[in-house]
Amino acid sequence: MRIHVSEAFAQHFQCDVSLSGEAVEQEGHLDDWSAHYLEVDGEPLAYLMNDACLYSLLIPCRELESFEDLLGALLPRVAAAWQEHGGSFDPANQDVVVLERNHRPLIAVMNDALRLIKLHARDCRENRTPLQLGEMEDLLNQTPFEMIEFAHPRALLPQLLG
Repeated sequence: MRIHVSEAFAQHFQCDVSLSGEAVEQEGHLDDWSAHYLEVDGEPLAYLMNDACLYSLLIPCRELESFEDLLGALLPRVAAAWQEHGGSFDPANQDVVVLERNHRPLIAVMNDALRLIKLHARDCRENRTPLQLGEMEDLLNQTPFEMIEFAHPRALLPQLLG
């Protein structure tokens, strides 16, 4: 598994970035993820988007103190998502490489998704409804993206896993 991280993510989790400063091709394989750290209404979150199908996961970070803690939360979530969509993923058998994010079109898609997250959070505040991360993930995973020919990640993931 390769995780291409934003500067904010690398700084927050103090993770060592392999080949820092070098342009490593971000190829969009199913085992490639892009990651960003953000706060939504004071809640620290790791936002991960699969590079192949744009499937999104939001990981609450308040209790996570290190990158290893994040992996402990992330890998079972990936396994559950893969299983739900007809695939398999062994969280105990993963070599993880952390690289810098550099794929401009994918960064743009993530920025669009981050705006959607912030708009959803604002709507929850204005409507005085609690912010539900699962609901936010569903919204992201059912959003059509031009980068994947206006498919949505939830529909594309089973095709790629099958």
